[in-house]
Amino acid sequence: MMPLDNPYQITTAATVVTTTFPPSTTTPPSSTTTTTSSSSTTTTTTTSSASTTTTATTSSTTTTTTKCFVLALKSDLLILSIDETVEPCEDFYHFPCGTWLKNARIPEDTGVQNIFNLLDTQLYFNIIDLLSSTPGNGAVEPKAVINARNLYKSCINETNIEIDDVELVLSIINTELGGWPILQGVSWNVSTFNLSNFLLKLRKYDNEIAFSVAIATDKKNASVYDIGVRNNTCLTFF
Repeated sequence: MMPLDNPYQITTAATVVTTTFPPSTTTPPSSTTTTTSSSSTTTTTTTSSASTTTTATTSSTTTTTTKCFVLALKSDLLILSIDETVEPCEDFYHFPCGTWLKNARIPEDTGVQNIFNLLDTQLYFNIIDLLSSTPGNGAVEPKAVINARNLYKSCINETNIEIDDVELVLSIINTELGGWPILQGVSWNVSTFNLSNFLLKLRKYDNEIAFSVAIATDKKNASVYDIGVRNNTCLTFF
């Protein structure tokens, strides 16, 4: 027996790891481990590059599939826009865009359309269709939806607006805002007018005629909220 330089030294067993990768597979099989000697400490290290290759191949395939899907979607949109009843040599503008112009819901005040305008317009008409529709039999709608539908109907009812709008506005001015001296003349009582109450009432109706109030997160401390008051820059005296 040969003496050891270090009495606490333990001989480490030699371990050989052999891994075989068949050329027709991308997933490595189980590794085969051969130990040449037994010892209290055994270290096995297996290195595989096949998983990296598989991941790269999958990522490349996914990217290619996404590009193909986008191109197919664009081509479908282009085909759906074509008006085949138009001779392209006579009217090339309406040939590629004629069907789109017939089916698109374009606001009258819109001169240019892009993808963002189209999305905004689609959302706008979706909301109008929702508010204009009648709920189905037995359908239970949230109170917010019912109020929104009633408000929309009252806004587009031009007949009632012409009849009731002036009386409604005057009623609010006289009962909540302290009256209107120009219309009431000498009957207007200045002693009952309260400027602070007047401005608060205007704020209630979202009218910032004299000043505006805003709440925002503090720029230096996100846990603190700031209240800002400023004069209304839109207020103009003639």
